Amino acid sequence: MMEFSLESYKEIILDLQSRGFSFLHPGSWDLESVDLGLEFGDLPDKAVLLRHDVDMGLHASLEMAELEESLGVRSYYFFQLTSPFYSLLSPDSLQIFDMIRMQGHGVGLHLDPSTDLAVHTELDIFSSLAETVEYLPVSLHNPSVTDSDAFVQ
Repeated sequence: MMEFSLESYKEIILDLQSRGFSFLHPGSWDLESVDLGLEFGDLPDKAVLLRHDVDMGLHASLEMAELEESLGVRSYYFFQLTSPFYSLLSPDSLQIFDMIRMQGHGVGLHLDPSTDLAVHTELDIFSSLAETVEYLPVSLHNPSVTDSDAFVQ
């Protein structure tokens, strides 16, 4: 089994590129083209959409984002507002958040349904940080730890 490192991740990306895979840039496809059958319009046959949940720390995410940028690849980074490991609202964290966005990567909310913060409050706060207008991508953190359905809320 391959050990995960930035170097092995780079090898995976380069291998996929050499096999003719196209990496979708955040915002380069129209979410409204998605129908209920989860079919996307006008996508290449070999398309990759990368996403990363930022659970532990922002510095490693910045390194990954910089590596992806150097390879001409963009992905989505999903950040938590309630992480026990980082505060997205601190000045240092916001600087890293902005650096990742300025490299052309997409950002989304990594929502933890087990926290006491109301879902709509997290969405409002994150939307203001991400300056999103049209849509806000969301991924769930540990969805099985609660009986609550965050998307119903």
